[in-house]
Amino acid sequence: MDYKGAIDLVTEIDHSSEELVLGEIQRLFPGHQIVSEEIGLVPGSLDDQWFVDPLDGTVNYAHGIPFFSVSIAYAHAGIVTLGVVYDPMRDELFAAERGRERT
Repeated sequence: MDYKGAIDLVTEIDHSSEELVLGEIQRLFPGHQIVSEEIGLVPGSLDDQWFVDPLDGTVNYAHGIPFFSVSIAYAHAGIVTLGVVYDPMRDELFAAERGRERT
């Protein structure tokens, strides 16, 4: 386990999750820019940006508290149009898309 700052933990699972998520975004959407909590900026098109927190709730995860998730958002031309949060402990996926009503 590493530390980003005085309190922020960085676990091996942070890096593994980030590698998986960023790899899929780059494979499916080459040339898009990615901003990830762990590695920072992956250069690409400013018109297509992804924002990734590969393990939102690292401290909970590191202490065995089962409340953490993977959070991803997508912005086109500076407007966030899609957001997803995945809770792997409950296998639940929450998603929202700009302009789309809940069903």
